[in-house]
Amino acid sequence: MPRKNPPDFELDKFKNWLNNLRKASQKEIVLVDCKSDKDELESFAVENVILLDKESPYKTLDHIAGSGKKCILLTDLNPRGRKLTQQLEAKFEDKGIKFNPRFRKLLFTTKIRTISALGRYLHREIPTRRKDIF
Repeated sequence: MPRKNPPDFELDKFKNWLNNLRKASQKEIVLVDCKSDKDELESFAVENVILLDKESPYKTLDHIAGSGKKCILLTDLNPRGRKLTQQLEAKFEDKGIKFNPRFRKLLFTTKIRTISALGRYLHREIPTRRKDIF
């Protein structure tokens, strides 16, 4: 029978994930695909969050390529998000954009499947204001 991690283990994992994301976002661009994700990340003091322009994704990618910064791609873990990630990663290579997949990969090891669910999860686990968790 697999052992379950203690409840605080996953919460600590997310605290570390968010702290590392906040630090990385000072130097890298964080790309998300919907406004609620952008709002959620910004509410946790994540910087340089850019919303993918769905009508003109190349415009967004040109902006990222022109910045010379690495990109952290944070899409949801649902089938639509996975498909979008594959498409964007191919376009990143075409545009010469370096991207950092580690923040998205960590989500696969947790019960969180959408970026916008992040806040709900943390508020359920820690009934305090967001700035108090860091």
